[in-house]
Amino acid sequence: ITLEQEGFLRLEPASGLYALDTAVIRLASTALAGSSLVKLAGPVLDDLRGHLNEAVQLSLRRGGDVIILDNRQSAHLVKTFHSIGHQYAAYRGSAAGKVLLAWLSEEAVTGLLPPAGNWAANTERTITDLEGYLVALAETRARGYAVNDGETERGVWSVAAPLRDHQGIVQGAL
Repeated sequence: ITLEQEGFLRLEPASGLYALDTAVIRLASTALAGSSLVKLAGPVLDDLRGHLNEAVQLSLRRGGDVIILDNRQSAHLVKTFHSIGHQYAAYRGSAAGKVLLAWLSEEAVTGLLPPAGNWAANTERTITDLEGYLVALAETRARGYAVNDGETERGVWSVAAPLRDHQGIVQGAL
């Protein structure tokens, strides 16, 4: 039995390359459904979305990336959101990325970031250097939450708060 027959991969005729198929989605949703963080955060996501009528999401860090574990969409006609499982570089301006890196040591943070000069900007507000990013992380620690003021997309503003475990270690972002 092959990965293709089981629905994990499919051959793309145009390119001749394999791509992930729907069985991967089933596998991922099973893993997420068993996550205690997803289970515990679900009612909080529901409550926040109900009070704010804005999109809310639960994220965690894997290396230097942010991964969306769960979300709730707003009822607004115009929406901005990432789907569950979406992964992106934490340093690219998102509030969740700042929260997930802010309480790490400076050495740990710099080890997760690309070399100087390789920071692409999403907008004119995106921080594109180590010094500026470390300042933003210090501001996040002092405030207790992070802000994205048009850094990932013009006109988009968001905040993120850390989710801490029983020892006070940041395990996720909301």
